[in-house]
Amino acid sequence: MSDGAVVSSFSIKYGGGEADEHRLPARHLAESLIGLNRIVSVTLFAIEKRQKTVKTPPEAAFYLAVEAPKAGSVELLMGVPHVAAAMAPFIADLTEAARAKLAGHIVGYLMLFWGGRKAEASVELDKLLDLLDKEARDKTKMFDAILADRQREREHFERILQMQAEVHRGDVRKLVAPVGRSCSVLKVVSDGASLIEIDAPTADAIREKEDVTVSGIVEMIFEVDGLTLSSKTMQLVDPENPGRRIKAHIGDPALDPLSQSDNPYEEALKTRAKIKLTGKSTRHADGRLKTFHAMHGEVVA
Repeated sequence: MSDGAVVSSFSIKYGGGEADEHRLPARHLAESLIGLNRIVSVTLFAIEKRQKTVKTPPEAAFYLAVEAPKAGSVELLMGVPHVAAAMAPFIADLTEAARAKLAGHIVGYLMLFWGGRKAEASVELDKLLDLLDKEARDKTKMFDAILADRQREREHFERILQMQAEVHRGDVRKLVAPVGRSCSVLKVVSDGASLIEIDAPTADAIREKEDVTVSGIVEMIFEVDGLTLSSKTMQLVDPENPGRRIKAHIGDPALDPLSQSDNPYEEALKTRAKIKLTGKSTRHADGRLKTFHAMHGEVVA
């Protein structure tokens, strides 16, 4: 469009912490947008060229556009409104809505892949491939006789996207810069519905130097070995290997000194009682427990 507006878009929504006051530190938001721009631009160009791509494409080809936040939130609308057909004919041939959906699934896939949630990443990758397949079918009006060629192309796109995951590990770390620091969650939203939600355990997994796995919500019982109020962390005895100690990050408001609720964390430490934590565990590649992110705690009698 002549005014440059993003007509069809996906959005990145930051929530919790300072984001609930409709603001974020500039350093966190800037880093996040830089990572997002590279993820979308480079991966779309890799799809266009049908090969692994590392360099950011020239701005003249296409670019990720960002509109002003929605009123009263830190939710940014994103889209790829302008594409130079001579430089990126495949991407240019997609509708703007398809480009936005494609970008949203790319972002979701890469964050899940590096966030210790590989099973969910595989599902997101399938959705991404389904969208590419649908767009190609709609454009070519193909017949059954060439379905085998389409399957080979799908497999080729899958290999490209898996290779791009390796390219963008650092960019994904930048994208989640605010999560666990100035906000508690980052959501990828498309068509008004949340596609992917990245919380602090997932963001911490993305920041790890090693590959880790993040669980769903679980309950575990621990012996308490220490509590640091300034960092809201606990030192715990690993129930699966009592000779080891692990760290728990406490996101429960009950740990706040101003909270009027009972504080089970200090109580467990003082009385040397065990504590049942509800939250997400992070494990090393060999299955050993690494950390625990707790959203609720309860002293066990």
